Amino acid sequence: MKKNKVIIIVSILAALCVLYYFYISTNNKTETKQEKKVDKEVERLFDKNLNVNYPATPREVVEFYSEILTYMYSGKASQKEIEELGMKCRLMFDDELLAENDETEYMKNLKSEIKQYKEEHKTISTCIVEKSGDVKYKTFQSHFYAFVDCAYYVKGESSTSRTLETYALRKDDEGKWKILYWKITQAE
Repeated sequence: MKKNKVIIIVSILAALCVLYYFYISTNNKTETKQEKKVDKEVERLFDKNLNVNYPATPREVVEFYSEILTYMYSGKASQKEIEELGMKCRLMFDDELLAENDETEYMKNLKSEIKQYKEEHKTISTCIVEKSGDVKYKTFQSHFYAFVDCAYYVKGESSTSRTLETYALRKDDEGKWKILYWKITQAE
C-alpha cells in the first residue's frame, strides 16, 4: 500500500513537471511572436524608401511620421536609429519647414527632447490619426493644403496624458504632401 502511494505521488509530480514545461514553452513562443511582430513593424520604418514609395495621402504622411515618432520616443531607439529616422522625417517636411530647421540643429533638438523623455520615463504609447474623411482641404494662392488632426498619448510613470496636434501639409510640385508645420490644438 505504501509503495502504491509513493508511485502515485511520483507520477503526479512528474505529470506536473511535464505540464509546467509545456506551459513555459508555450508562453515563450507567444512572447517571441509578439517580439517578432514589433521587430517587423520597426524594420518597416527603416526599410520604407520615401523616394520610391512616398505616402499618397496627407493622412498617410502623418500616420507614417507619427509611427516614426512613436518608435523614436519609445526609449528603445539607439542614437544611430534616431539619426536615421530623423533624416527620414525630414524627407516628409516641406521646403519652407526645412529652410527654418537646419539639419544639425534639428537633430540636436530631437535627441535632446528624446533624452528628456527617457529621463522622465515617458513614452508615446499610442497615436491616433483622424479618419481620411475628416481631413480638411484648402486651396490658397494656387497651393493645395491639408489639415490632419492627431492625438498622441504620452505614458509617464504615474499617468497618461493626451496631446492633440494639427498637421498642416502642402502639396509640392511633384504632387507629394509635405508637412509644412504642426501645432498643439485644444480638445473640443
